[in-house]
Amino acid sequence: MKTFGKNSISSILRIAIDVMLITEILAVLWRLVPIISKYNNIYGHSPVHFEDPGIKYLFFNDISIFIFGIVAILITLQLRKLINAFKREIIFDLENVKRVKTISIFLFIYVIVDFLVALYKQYLPIHLAEFPETMEKVSITDIYTFKNIVAAINFKLLFVSIVIYIIASVFRIGHDLKEETSLTI
Repeated sequence: MKTFGKNSISSILRIAIDVMLITEILAVLWRLVPIISKYNNIYGHSPVHFEDPGIKYLFFNDISIFIFGIVAILITLQLRKLINAFKREIIFDLENVKRVKTISIFLFIYVIVDFLVALYKQYLPIHLAEFPETMEKVSITDIYTFKNIVAAINFKLLFVSIVIYIIASVFRIGHDLKEETSLTI
């Protein structure tokens, strides 16, 4: 397996990660335009004000996608550093352990933020559907049942975050073994 030069696997991965990073930045910037537009229509001093509850729902959906884009950019930057370290044949290093743990933490933070946004999006249509003439309030326990709370958790990304954290632990063990073998020789 070729590890150095233009046609090496690490060079191809580096190019792929650079293309992915540029694409993610463009996608996040593209996602920012409708967020600003919807924010101005809902909360700003725009001459056209929308009272449609659906636009607020879409606004928070766009914010969730924007946050995921930011997390994707941060993860891609960490992967880029990790590939550069692998290219220099630095595998079991404490910096690589930190990078892999950082990727896991970014994913976990996204799961939490996505959970909170999903809970708010569940609350939003019911809250906005309260009409003043009925004066009927919807109880918070009617909105947030156990089923709705569990449905708001992104278990796939939570699982991936845990697996990546375990991989970071394996890198840590590899670093400790490398240190141990370098001390015995």
